[in-house]
Amino acid sequence: GGPGGERVVCLEASPMAEVAEKVVAKNGFAGKIHVVRTTHDELQLPEKVDMIISEWMGFWMLTEDMLVDLLYLRDRWLKPGGVVWPRFTRLFMQPYSSAEWWRDNVDYWTTSPYGVDMSPMTDYAFGDGDQWPVPLRGQWPPSGLAGSPHLISEWDLQSVRLTDSTKVVSQFRIPVPDRTVHGMLYWFDVVFDHPEGDVTLSTHPSAGVQHWNQ
Repeated sequence: GGPGGERVVCLEASPMAEVAEKVVAKNGFAGKIHVVRTTHDELQLPEKVDMIISEWMGFWMLTEDMLVDLLYLRDRWLKPGGVVWPRFTRLFMQPYSSAEWWRDNVDYWTTSPYGVDMSPMTDYAFGDGDQWPVPLRGQWPPSGLAGSPHLISEWDLQSVRLTDSTKVVSQFRIPVPDRTVHGMLYWFDVVFDHPEGDVTLSTHPSAGVQHWNQ
């Protein structure tokens, strides 16, 4: 904040900063939103801020490795008592059954497609080949969920501390009667806390199509 009202700093390290600046101007916010093209560790501001809003989450929540950048900005630029949005994170896993996917992507290679014995591909699928896309990202229907969800981790981004040696260890046992489990499905929720009621952004399969998938 400052004289004349609230001010927003938009931090973007990529060439998209120029596009964001044009979008800001097109919508009449050039005097309110200041786009800065720089990295998180090179950012310079005249004062600390009241709030940090960041879409740092990647597929499986952590794959884009941007959480460390957010926590750096929090510790360097957030005022005492300031707000981080989203504030809370929850990472889940649950057994998943998809006979159709398994048939089309694994069992397929044992059917001698077009009369060619392709069975060695089955071993490749479960080997260490760099070309095999594991984990598999997609929009998986909730009908395949089996057993019960298991909470792997839960963090408060206003206080959590991570170091190079930080590890998440989560033991689980999930009974799945009468269903074949073909894999484990992971998703995450993030929560925006607010006095009038929290808002949850979920990537659970039942949440429908969204950017992160599962």
